[in-house]
Amino acid sequence: MTRITRAICIIGALLSVTAVATTAYSDGRDYNDGTVKNITFIRTVDGHFDDYMHWLATTYKKQQEAAKAAGLITRYKEPWRLGVDRFMAVIASYHMARARGACVVDLGTAMTVDLVDPLGVHLGGAIIPGPELMVGSVLRNTAGIARRASGAMMTKGLFALDTRAAINQGARYAAAAVIDRAVGEAQRVLQRTPLVLLTGGAAVQVESLLQCSYVSVPDLVLRGVALRSGLALK
Repeated sequence: MTRITRAICIIGALLSVTAVATTAYSDGRDYNDGTVKNITFIRTVDGHFDDYMHWLATTYKKQQEAAKAAGLITRYKEPWRLGVDRFMAVIASYHMARARGACVVDLGTAMTVDLVDPLGVHLGGAIIPGPELMVGSVLRNTAGIARRASGAMMTKGLFALDTRAAINQGARYAAAAVIDRAVGEAQRVLQRTPLVLLTGGAAVQVESLLQCSYVSVPDLVLRGVALRSGLALK
């Protein structure tokens, strides 16, 4: 039996709830079948308790059933704060990895790294500036560096011979180092090596620098959308 903390937040409104529910994976029962063991607190606006019960029986129930249908449960404390693209990538990564577990990396303006265990539990993740955002931040916020960083020579290694290339390479290597470190952390948590999946428009800037093994899946988010919609994938 595994305890999962669920935090439910309704914006502008009815209540705050924190509950610890019991989830059974071994006997195949639906994860929301069972009794809530502990309720830390329930607070509703006066006169709105029935509205809260209706929300639990309709919207919240549908959200949980959809997550179960996709084969995934998240431990995110406030699931509504988890970005849709990120969650779709996580769903797809679990369906590709299954018993191995997955470390999914989405490189865009920001870079997200998420971990899913072999039982389909999203264990959380990290959000880091992507390479271009790192470069832009240095150029905008470091006094005098922008005028010294005009133009850039091509370089293959970390140690560049001009300022702009040094910024570019520093950002690329920093992103790659985070990914490799995340894979090491994932191995410690899962006690196995997860399937590492790369997606996102900036992945091409980092792929060649990685020391870990990985699979590039450019359409990972769309795969998650398809799974969420009940479509079959080839």
